[in-house]
Amino acid sequence: MVVRSPHLPHLAARVAVFLATEMDADRREATSSIGDIAAAVNASKRGVISAIEQLETHKFLGVERKRHTGNRYWLLFG
Repeated sequence: MVVRSPHLPHLAARVAVFLATEMDADRREATSSIGDIAAAVNASKRGVISAIEQLETHKFLGVERKRHTGNRYWLLFG
């Protein structure tokens, strides 16, 4: 769904795919840092933050923002 969405840029799709591969199978969530995501998808931190916001806006990603401990992400599709 994310890869085929006409509303999302390629970076958002790459971030979603990366987070899907990082999901903890038991808790069904990922806690990768913005820096780790940026390095994995070869993008800037600002680009990753924007991609996460786009995924959240289009209801593909849930985000729990936590200061100083890292965010928690979970997929809202399939």
